[in-house]
Amino acid sequence: MLPILPGVICFFFATRIKCAMGYDDSLDVFGIHAIGGQVVAQGIGVVATMFYTFIVSFIVLKIIDKLMGLRVTEESEEEGLDLSSHDERGYIL
Repeated sequence: MLPILPGVICFFFATRIKCAMGYDDSLDVFGIHAIGGQVVAQGIGVVATMFYTFIVSFIVLKIIDKLMGLRVTEESEEEGLDLSSHDERGYIL
């Protein structure tokens, strides 16, 4: 990538796009920092983090499911989890 290209893109967003969309950005924070601040790299980081947390959570939940199960019994569910798990009423209506 040409070294001047990011500067041109930031300038374009800080001048033309700001005027076209009419948003108030007197310090050109969006045009310089959001556009020039490696938004694509940050997006890749976000997607990688989401993928990682999904995989780790899936593994942890599978281990817990094998050890003690993730669901309560049907009887506990019918009685209500406040009474069956905590021996108290959550809502008295």
